[in-house]
Amino acid sequence: MTGVDDIDGLFSCPELRRANYASAVQLRTGDPAAALREASDALASQPAHSYGTAAQMHISQAAAHIALRSPDGAAEALRPVLATPADLRLAPVTQRMRELSAEMARSPMGDSTPAVALQAKIEAWCVDSAPRALALSRRDALA
Repeated sequence: MTGVDDIDGLFSCPELRRANYASAVQLRTGDPAAALREASDALASQPAHSYGTAAQMHISQAAAHIALRSPDGAAEALRPVLATPADLRLAPVTQRMRELSAEMARSPMGDSTPAVALQAKIEAWCVDSAPRALALSRRDALA
């Protein structure tokens, strides 16, 4: 589909977001090399739409590396995500990180030293996140 429409804001789909969707489809249809190219090209050439979309793209890159059995590539792809401050670690991104960690654990390289180390980093990152902090602060307020 080409052309310009009047929809903007929350419903917009800039190139970076479109590339994120495309890489997700490529991963699900068994083409991790194409998914990695799509994500890498988009991150290199497109301005970030939002930090959440950029994080999703890095997670897609990491998922492609996992499918290609490259735990070091996955760790490198996740470096910017793992550097995200706790107050910006929102639920959709932490959920994708948890899914990625589970996917890595199920993969053929799941018990390798680099994969286990990355899974531990992801778990620690998810524990120290905005949704968890908000849930804990709400529980403390109710006590």
